[in-house]
Amino acid sequence: MCPRACLVLFDPIVGGGGGNNNKNNNNNNSQTAAPVSSRYGKFLEQHFLNEGVVTHQSSVLQTRSLEHQLDKLVEICGWTQAVGCDMWWAYHTIVTTAQRQRAKATEVVDDVQDWRLFMKHYCLVVACASEHGLDFCEPSRSLLGFDRNKCTVKTNKNARQQEAQDEPAAQEKEEPD
Repeated sequence: MCPRACLVLFDPIVGGGGGNNNKNNNNNNSQTAAPVSSRYGKFLEQHFLNEGVVTHQSSVLQTRSLEHQLDKLVEICGWTQAVGCDMWWAYHTIVTTAQRQRAKATEVVDDVQDWRLFMKHYCLVVACASEHGLDFCEPSRSLLGFDRNKCTVKTNKNARQQEAQDEPAAQEKEEPD
C-alpha cells in the first residue's frame, strides 16, 4: 500500500447484524450509526437484493454499520486510521452552508424526516495508510471538516507503531554518506 494513500468510501449502512457495533472505537458516538435494526434498513436491503444490486455475500450486507466499515478498513485491510460519519452528520458538518442552501433549493425531498432517514443509512468514510493522510482523517485537523463529536474514529495502533519504527530507518537511507 502506498504510504500516502487515502481512501474515500460512500456506502449504504443497512444496520442489523447483531453484536455491539460500538466496540473498540476511540469515539463511541451512537449518533453516527444507522439504527441496529430499522424498517428502512430492512427495506434498503430487500430492495438491493430484489434489484440484483447485491447478493447475500456482498460487502453491503456483510458490513452493515459504520462501525463495521471502520473495523474492516483498519483491522482487515490494514489502513492506519479511518474516520466516518453517517451522511446526515456529513451534511451538517462537512458540507458548507452555501452547499446546503443550494441543496435545499433543489427540493429533492418534501419530507425532512424521510431525508434524515435516508441520510442516516449512508456513510462517508475516509481511511489513511499512514501519518501522511491524517490531514484527511484526523477529526481535529481534517481538511474535510469531520467534527469529532459527530464522527467515529478507528486507529490501527499496530500500524502506527510499525510506522514509527520504520521512519528512522527510512531517514537513514535518505541521508548521503
